[in-house]
Amino acid sequence: MVKEEDRSIIERIKQLRQANSLSQASFAKLIDVSSGNVGQWERYVTLPSAAALKSIALKLGCSVDWLLFGSRSNKTCPPFTEKKAEIITDPDLARMIAVLKEIMNDPDPRRRTWAVMQFEDAFKQYCSAFDEKKLRA
Repeated sequence: MVKEEDRSIIERIKQLRQANSLSQASFAKLIDVSSGNVGQWERYVTLPSAAALKSIALKLGCSVDWLLFGSRSNKTCPPFTEKKAEIITDPDLARMIAVLKEIMNDPDPRRRTWAVMQFEDAFKQYCSAFDEKKLRA
């Protein structure tokens, strides 16, 4: 059983899951654990592993520090209602997103600029339509 002083960790995780309108099963799939794990956490049977905490933080846009301690000082933890998790089930799309993220996190600004130019050139019609939608919103 989870110690009383550690229950707030689980309460924050559950609050984050519910704020993103995720069932235990969809949340488990998103963070790559079994739905049984999530159920055990929410019944205060076990605590999530470090890997699970890291996955929650990365997928839902908060910090591990916030999950563990409730600290709102970290700028990477948005208010609950601002971010919705999106589960990407298409493996090709997941791969494309992962590659683009890696390129855009490259420390060389020239490489990032080159990648943006290549992307916009390759997908002109989609970029234009996306930009127009964004302006109308």
